[in-house]
Amino acid sequence: MVKGRSRALDEVMNAHGARVTVGVGPLSGEDLLAVARDGAGVRVGDDAVAAMAQARGGVEELADQ
Repeated sequence: MVKGRSRALDEVMNAHGARVTVGVGPLSGEDLLAVARDGAGVRVGDDAVAAMAQARGGVEELADQ
């Protein structure tokens, strides 16, 4: 629940599935406001998950040297 917001509003937001997907590209101002002001949920996109896995592989390779 977002601080200062009623549980009823949170239930409405969750029921409607307000969700922002964060990928490797820029986040729109509209999406940013939906999360910051309206408490929309956030989902990490498949492209971002793949990019993080690739980056981790590079870090682990460097750590093994």
